[in-house]
Amino acid sequence: MKGLKRFFTLLAVSAAFALFTGNLTVLADNPPGGTDSDSINGSVQTEPEGTDTSSGTSTENSQTDGNGNTSSNPSVIEMFVCDKNGIITGVNPEYLQSLGTQELKISLTIPASVNGTKVTGIGANAFMPAQYPQYVINFVSLDFSKAAITSIGNNAFLGCTGLTGTLRLPATLTSVGENAFSYTGFSYVYFPSGKCSYGTGAFGDMKNLAAAICPDETSYHNLSSLSIVNQDKLTYPLTLYFQDENGSTAAKNRAALYNMPLTYVMKDNRSWINDKDYKLPSPSFEGDYTWKWSTELNSSNSVTPASLVKGNLLVAVKSITKPAIRFGGDINKTYDKSEAVLTVTASHPKAKAYKDAVNGDVVFFYTWEWTDNTGIHNKESEYDKNSLEFTNSSDFTCNVKVQAFVKGEDKAFYEESHDYHVKIRQISSVVKPVVSSGTVSVDGQLPDLSLGEGSTPGDIVWDENQTIQEGKKEYSWTFTPKDKINYSTAAGKVTLQGTAAPLYTINVSTSGRGKVSPDGTVTVEKGKDILFTFTPDPGYKLGTVTLDNIDVTGKVKDNSYKIENAPAGDSQEHKLSVSFKQLDSDDMKQMFSSLPVITSDKMTPDQGNAYLDAIIQYRSLSANRTTSVSQDTLLAFYRTLAKHPKIEFDIDNKGPVSISDYTALLDSMTLEDAKGLRDGTVSHLSISIDVKDTNLNTQQRDMIKAAKKDAVITDSYNISLKKSVTKPEGTNDTYLTDPRYPLTLKFPVPKGIKAPASGYERTFYVAAVHEQSNSRSSTDILSNKDSSGKTITVATDRFSVFTVLYQDIKKAEDPHTSSGQNNSSDNKNNDNNSSSNTYVPDYEKDFWDNVSNLIKKAKAGDTVNVNAVTYDKMPESVMAALRENPQVALIVRWDGGKPVIIPAQTALAFEKGRVYYPLSLLSELYAKVNASLTAPVPTPPSSGTSGGSSWDISAPSSNNTTYTPTSKDKGTEIEAETESESDTETQETETPSESMEESSEVPESVPHKDLDTQEIRKTSESKTIAVVLIASCVLLILVVVIIVVLLSIKKKQD
Repeated sequence: MKGLKRFFTLLAVSAAFALFTGNLTVLADNPPGGTDSDSINGSVQTEPEGTDTSSGTSTENSQTDGNGNTSSNPSVIEMFVCDKNGIITGVNPEYLQSLGTQELKISLTIPASVNGTKVTGIGANAFMPAQYPQYVINFVSLDFSKAAITSIGNNAFLGCTGLTGTLRLPATLTSVGENAFSYTGFSYVYFPSGKCSYGTGAFGDMKNLAAAICPDETSYHNLSSLSIVNQDKLTYPLTLYFQDENGSTAAKNRAALYNMPLTYVMKDNRSWINDKDYKLPSPSFEGDYTWKWSTELNSSNSVTPASLVKGNLLVAVKSITKPAIRFGGDINKTYDKSEAVLTVTASHPKAKAYKDAVNGDVVFFYTWEWTDNTGIHNKESEYDKNSLEFTNSSDFTCNVKVQAFVKGEDKAFYEESHDYHVKIRQISSVVKPVVSSGTVSVDGQLPDLSLGEGSTPGDIVWDENQTIQEGKKEYSWTFTPKDKINYSTAAGKVTLQGTAAPLYTINVSTSGRGKVSPDGTVTVEKGKDILFTFTPDPGYKLGTVTLDNIDVTGKVKDNSYKIENAPAGDSQEHKLSVSFKQLDSDDMKQMFSSLPVITSDKMTPDQGNAYLDAIIQYRSLSANRTTSVSQDTLLAFYRTLAKHPKIEFDIDNKGPVSISDYTALLDSMTLEDAKGLRDGTVSHLSISIDVKDTNLNTQQRDMIKAAKKDAVITDSYNISLKKSVTKPEGTNDTYLTDPRYPLTLKFPVPKGIKAPASGYERTFYVAAVHEQSNSRSSTDILSNKDSSGKTITVATDRFSVFTVLYQDIKKAEDPHTSSGQNNSSDNKNNDNNSSSNTYVPDYEKDFWDNVSNLIKKAKAGDTVNVNAVTYDKMPESVMAALRENPQVALIVRWDGGKPVIIPAQTALAFEKGRVYYPLSLLSELYAKVNASLTAPVPTPPSSGTSGGSSWDISAPSSNNTTYTPTSKDKGTEIEAETESESDTETQETETPSESMEESSEVPESVPHKDLDTQEIRKTSESKTIAVVLIASCVLLILVVVIIVVLLSIKKKQD
């Protein structure tokens, strides 16, 4: 049975295999549109488009062997007519008649032989439809695969429009006649690889032809020289490579057709189709850029699927978004001293300023070119120069070229140019002619001509060839501006009175800095008055006035001098001499004291001018010499000047930081500012103070820590001062970082901080971190001048970043307070702004550092003798030196009390929080310590020298002070004893070295009430511990012995 099962299994497998192999069909080249029957019969068909091949085929009427040869069965009508040379001359008429219809669709499969004759070619006109006039014949396919033909005659398939799809010419073909395939409907023609000749127009007028494909480039060039096919359709296959800008493979290679769109792709059977959905491969490159395919590395042209293939390489190049560039308007204005600006706005998603850009970013380079009115060609080129300013009168065209670069690359990926028209017209000159005299002699010359106040700078002269005539007449003048580019020339006339009568003539001369009006040669008629006005320059005053060498200064009133009822001309020229001299400090004091008192909130215009005149005079004088005007006078002046209607302060004293004395900032008003306010060219001057909360950076925090160790940093503020001067052309801002006079700042006490721990005093400071011009920073620690406990007040003349700090330092101990009593100062000094002196001044610290160095240098048995003079605090560092070199004794004499004698090996132990020791405390402490010692105590030098060498040092005697020791001067204090030890052990408080949010145990005070040193206590404690350990060991041994004895007894009993 198993054998039968195996047998039937094998049969089933064999049957399946036979069924599979029996139905297997080899498709030689079955193009789209081919029929199933074509494949079954093994014929290689063309690719007809929508052709019906159900009738009229040769397979229905003849028998063929496996090689495609027709049989000689006389009962079968042969389809083709073939001559003895194997040339098919056409379709057999009998075959056509046998089909029984006049409209025929015939597929042509050229056989290997006909009636035993080997087919070698197709004759001329063989299948031309015109050869069969009695039929409507449509040849719908053509297959050469079974025949080894070598020739195709002229017009062989001419006009066979039904032949569509693909035409593959046999490889054995050696000649194709003229117009052989003209007017056929083939879409693709594949030429053979062998040598073959073609007649003219062999493939002409093929309207459906998409591509005529040569086997290789050589065949392509050979056929290109012939007129056999439309040259635009002639092509050959090539391998297309995809690379990046560095020559590396960017995508998989593919086959393509030369001179044909990239949409032509090769199928697996090596036939070509036009795939209109084809897309170019995407290169896998990193970065933010998009990419495009190009035929060349530096080409700006992009390749698309519709592009024609002109080579075998496509390069992936960076494709950067086109920048957006907008050009501003032209310049068309009248000269007004202000700058007119041409602007360009260039933007790009990856654009950055050149100084901030890195390789790969987009940067813009601007080139400006113009030829000015003088004919000079100008050019300015620079990165990020997106504007160009012009001030002077001009009329020309300015060109700007904007180039966009990828930083790190030499070639711009985009550029654009634009022309601007720049037209700045001249302004009309202001001319106010002033003549020295309105009356002139007909026998004399025209009077002196000058420019009056407010005139445009320049020269004014009388026109030539003018004769003075009697009576009132006009006389012309011409003005030439000093700035001929921006101001226009002008002309005008002055009316003068000509007279034949003698005139009184005065020549005016000046010395010093000032003006006289009228000036020059002045003439006046008999009996007329003439008034001279004197105007000193800023910083100067009127000196003396003489007329014909006679001092008439006393007759000058309000800087004016009048000559009344001028006598008749005496043919003598009189001389008026005027001198001006510089103001001095007394003049300035007098000027300030004579200013009007302002009782209202704002000045009147006349009062404002008086104050502006005063500061103009003061600034002019200060520019050349040092004045002795007091600070109080100036500050009072600035407080009043702040009421000027054109001066404003923007101060927010309702914010967290309030500022007083800010009117002192008017000291920043320059001479130009004051003159501008006086003559109206400055319309407004304002000073603003801006306070902003800020956060310290790491560097600022480290600088503050270095300047004030152990300080707790709290709130920080950025305070800036700005002066703004407004003119018609705009506002100029100046930041004031270092005003001459300090301002008082009030900071709030930081919120959320706890009160200082018991026994500690808190001191507030303000740290000011300043950025200097040399890129370095400095830090000032400002002391608190406020005792209110609500604010922190400091004075500063430098403005930048301010930070509130505080330090908690242990209070000084009063030795006269009994240990059982509570120090009343504990509760009195919990204020946030304790001003207790809890540090050693710097000038004393240097001295005590020298003492420490002497102690460290001394040898065992030596004594260091110190004369502290008025210094009454010994830093803890000196005690540390004694602990480091314990065999050295120290004697300190001072003016405030008995000497401090510290024998060797009696240095006090280190106490956390200790900064210094008051000498009064040490004197009393060591007096008792020395009384309890049995060894000899060193004595001061005045009482004899002790053993070993002596090192002497004395503090400077210039620092004389009156010493009155208080409880706060002791440097530390003793904690009051509690009723029980457990209370003492559990009591906790906050130390200055910890954060205000945390707590720790209060460190014990070093000096105990019994005046023993900590070293002595530690020795006693060590001995006690040793005794306890020995006793424990003995007790342990005793217990072991007892256990052994008990065990022995029990054993004996057993």
